[in-house]
Amino acid sequence: LPSLAELVTRGDEDGFRQTINRALRAMLALSLPAAAVMAATIRPLVAIVFNFGPEETEMVVWATRAFLLGLVGHAWLEVGVRSWYATQNARIPLLGAALMATLYVPLAMLLSRAVGHTGLALADTLAFSSQALLLLILLNRRHPGILNVGGTLLRALAAAALGGALAYGVLLLPLPALIGEGLALAVGGLACLPLIWPEIRMLARL
Repeated sequence: LPSLAELVTRGDEDGFRQTINRALRAMLALSLPAAAVMAATIRPLVAIVFNFGPEETEMVVWATRAFLLGLVGHAWLEVGVRSWYATQNARIPLLGAALMATLYVPLAMLLSRAVGHTGLALADTLAFSSQALLLLILLNRRHPGILNVGGTLLRALAAAALGGALAYGVLLLPLPALIGEGLALAVGGLACLPLIWPEIRMLARL
């Protein structure tokens, strides 16, 4: 926030736009593969940590996966809110929060009836992701180019697919639960790195 506010004060439009764009790309490249790898490996992790029965484990697994769907939205929301605050505009984030609250309540009621407790997590994911997109779309209208993330999105999707598939594949090996979980997380995470390496380097420069 202080860095963005300083860019606005100096009138550095290009620096402001590029800083937000780089932050969004870095968040996307990290959070999307992380969500995929965690979604693929969450079941044995829940079993190891909580030692629940099969039914309780499934409840936690599916609720967590629903929350993981919104990981990018939550990460982007932080960038969007701070970007608007840097321009000394608190009305747009307030509008976004009102949209989130308006969406969440009916979505939570509807989805919880349809899919049980997992619906509450899905409602959270949809509401917060909608809030993030609203803030960033409005910001992009004032500062065109902020949402130019096409190349990063393709690499992040490929990394998520590869990392998630490899992590799940490792879990199928006949290994002790704790070793298998750790190896699955490591293999899935490391497999993602080459595909998102440009964004990791960019994050370091930020």
